[in-house]
Amino acid sequence: MLGTAPALFVANSPLIGGGTLLVVPVDEHDPQLADAFNDLLAKAYIRDEHDAVKDLLRDHGLIDLPH
Repeated sequence: MLGTAPALFVANSPLIGGGTLLVVPVDEHDPQLADAFNDLLAKAYIRDEHDAVKDLLRDHGLIDLPH
């Protein structure tokens, strides 16, 4: 999705200084995670349902940057 990259860039601007990065959730052992993200992101855009995609990103999209 073209809109995802700019949104992540903007979301990361305040996080990077704190040592955290927001990424698209991917798990090589669970391809359903990325599928779920894409489905929830589409629902956020189309149906204005943001809570589920926000929860998924909080649970699986935040990573700590190496020091």
